[in-house]
Amino acid sequence: AAELMEHFLWATPEHSRTIAAEPAKRAKIAEELADVVIYALEFANITGLFGEIHDAVSAVRPGITVSGSLIAPTGRYFQDAKRILEAGNLDIAMPMIYTADPALYLSVARYFHENSGGRLVFPATAADTGQVAAEVASTRTLGLEGAALFTWSVLDAQGHSDIAALYAAPATV
Repeated sequence: AAELMEHFLWATPEHSRTIAAEPAKRAKIAEELADVVIYALEFANITGLFGEIHDAVSAVRPGITVSGSLIAPTGRYFQDAKRILEAGNLDIAMPMIYTADPALYLSVARYFHENSGGRLVFPATAADTGQVAAEVASTRTLGLEGAALFTWSVLDAQGHSDIAALYAAPATV
């Protein structure tokens, strides 16, 4: 946080806006802010503060929906998606299930669905893997409300059309 704030040390609010408008400084400020957000979320996860954050946000903005992209439970990252989901700290969970193994995709999606406590789950798939159709079909067999597609920007027009065709008919939920 100190590296972020050093850009604004002793600056008035007006001067802070001027500083943040300079393209070179803005890029550096954005990078430092991203670091702060990442570390804050890791801290919230490690300490179990996600629930308090959800409650605080909901108290300030009644009716708000708190959602998050979760790293599928692998034990390789600080994020404890299982605890976050089971504790009800998100209203919508989008587990990032990036795998070349269709059985593993279905298994992880099923886990999130069965442990969602009735909250919405949109399993995330990488749009550029070539497996989107199979993964969307798996999602639908579980009765999930939808899927989140990541890396959309790397697809060409044909890829966009192919994926759009998957949603021509609504899912039965």
